Amino acid sequence: DFLKRRGRRDDVLTYYRTALATNEPGSIADGEAEELARSPAPALRTPVQLAAYALRLGAIFLGGHPNTNEIAAIYLRLSEHLHPDDETALALGQALAAGNQEGAARETFGRVSRVDPLRYARAQAQLAQSLAAGGHEDAALEAFRRADAAAAQPVFALTLVNHLNNVGRHDEALSILERPALNSAQQLADVRFERGRAFERLGRLEEAENELWAALQAVPDNPTILNHLGYMWVDSGRRVDQGAELLARAFAADPDNGHIQDSVGWAQFRQGQYEAAVETLEGAVAKLPGNATIVDHLGDAYWQVGRQREAEWQWSRVLTLDPDAEQRAGVEQKLVKGLSIQAPVSTGQF
Repeated sequence: DFLKRRGRRDDVLTYYRTALATNEPGSIADGEAEELARSPAPALRTPVQLAAYALRLGAIFLGGHPNTNEIAAIYLRLSEHLHPDDETALALGQALAAGNQEGAARETFGRVSRVDPLRYARAQAQLAQSLAAGGHEDAALEAFRRADAAAAQPVFALTLVNHLNNVGRHDEALSILERPALNSAQQLADVRFERGRAFERLGRLEEAENELWAALQAVPDNPTILNHLGYMWVDSGRRVDQGAELLARAFAADPDNGHIQDSVGWAQFRQGQYEAAVETLEGAVAKLPGNATIVDHLGDAYWQVGRQREAEWQWSRVLTLDPDAEQRAGVEQKLVKGLSIQAPVSTGQF
């Protein structure tokens, strides 16, 4: 900007080419450098604007650390007081969210205007994530939609698809995944993963298997994909042994994840390794004590090793954890009749 204001275009172009070539060598960097060189230089900042900018930079260096998020938010509030703008509002919302001040963060994200569509989309996507984490699913969906509409970029479409799958709107998720920007010859692994999730929830298991397997080939060590495909194989009985292998890989990659530990325990259960399943599922419940599915699985494992009273206690807990209608009906039946003894399942290879 300094060089532009002095009319030194050749130096401007050299600077941009050098800076961009670090990340994107070749014609892409050259083309972007030419475009940047043609853009006008912004006006000089006033002293007040410079002070606000300095405070925002200080907040950026402070942000991202649990012990400094509050200080970063203070710097950004000072910056916004001196010179309010959308960039500062977005950064303030992020700092407040990182400091678990969700109400203030949502209000701040909501103040980001539509002047810059990309910045507005980022603010709406982060507003949506905060709302979804707080259980406000409908409001989150509307915010995800606004982000997707504002900036036609795959990342915002994918966040919308992810939320639609989370709230059970799988047909709508599939329709968005058919957009040319997502349904291309070189599809992202995330696109195939979300399509596989939707197919699975709709009971279209062969299509789900194909999509999840393709996603796994693209990122073979991804614990989320390993866990999802492995659990589907185990729970459906399609490929229990191979599913268990995928789950073991997922758990090795992310041993602190209670959902993956539950999947490993359920695989042990389906293979008839009931004592091992009890130990694994107890650890999963310790990590996620409010998860109805994991508690239900532990109850089943207790029953199979002869600890019926503890099984019934776990099943009773499930009913207090907001299970869906199908899970509630199944648990209520087990509390009346117990669990039918299940033979171990071991099926073929992929």
